[in-house]
Amino acid sequence: MNAPYSEVSLQPSMTPNIVLIDAISRSGKAIFSDLIPSLTKMEHIQFCTELELISQGLLLGGVSPEYARAFVRIYLNERSYNLQLSRNVNFRPKDQTGIPNYKNPETYFERLNRDDGDSIVPICSSEDVVIPINTHELLANFQHFKNLEVGFKMISLWRNPVDVIYSWIMRGWDHRFNENDPRSFSLNVRRGSKILPWYFALPTLTGANVEGAELCANVVFALIDAARANYLTADRSQILLVTYEDICMQTDRELQTICTFLQVETTGFTEIAKKKARLPQPITNTERLNKLKFLESRLTESTLEKLSGLHLSYERDLYGMRELTDATLAN
Repeated sequence: MNAPYSEVSLQPSMTPNIVLIDAISRSGKAIFSDLIPSLTKMEHIQFCTELELISQGLLLGGVSPEYARAFVRIYLNERSYNLQLSRNVNFRPKDQTGIPNYKNPETYFERLNRDDGDSIVPICSSEDVVIPINTHELLANFQHFKNLEVGFKMISLWRNPVDVIYSWIMRGWDHRFNENDPRSFSLNVRRGSKILPWYFALPTLTGANVEGAELCANVVFALIDAARANYLTADRSQILLVTYEDICMQTDRELQTICTFLQVETTGFTEIAKKKARLPQPITNTERLNKLKFLESRLTESTLEKLSGLHLSYERDLYGMRELTDATLAN
């Protein structure tokens, strides 16, 4: 029986500033796990799969926009509130989100003594509180995410497509979707007898007959196309494009750019975070050539030709986006 209501009502927001650290999977976001939380105002890094799943649900047409907006508002309100009470936080020392890896772990232990109640609400929405959230492929699905009425800034991390596709294969994504691996924590879709990742609902990814390394390459191609197209039509003042290579080799310069974008500063913990992430670090052509040689034995000629074109476009001007992001920063 359908409920006799025309729409879902939004609760008032008590969510603070949010920084989405977004990228195509296997682009190296872990390099930010200690670096971004080391900056002023930053909480410890969070993973919020729910934001990804609700956006995917909108893409698939299985969730109404009204419900999606209400769900995300409630979810972020509760997440923010609980974080200020150290409720549901992660104390595992080896996890990226583990509180022992925060710049000041005592902060979260002290919050255990806070009283639950209305006094927490103004803390949640304070301008001095920023929650950094690691996400996957939100920019590739941005046409749906941007309508969720979430206040945010996004650091969009990009990496050479050769490295990304190689890493997908090494991580087992050439077969884990087809095996319907429960530890993939990914939304899958069914086409006939095949189980495929949700990416196949993207308009730029239509061929469902590819398998193995070809599947990885085709998915990465589609995600690059979708993320680039969405960036070109987005409010670019909300999105900072950063490359993995620049972070590794020009760490201090890129950190300053990030701080300016987020209106925060480095702290004494930032140097510790840099050392933990082994930054700066060189990236050698020899390593990439070895990865390319590996891919040459697994990809078709046409796929390798497309990969070569994307590699050159990435190295030249970040798929044509470098000038745009430089102009945005100049303003």
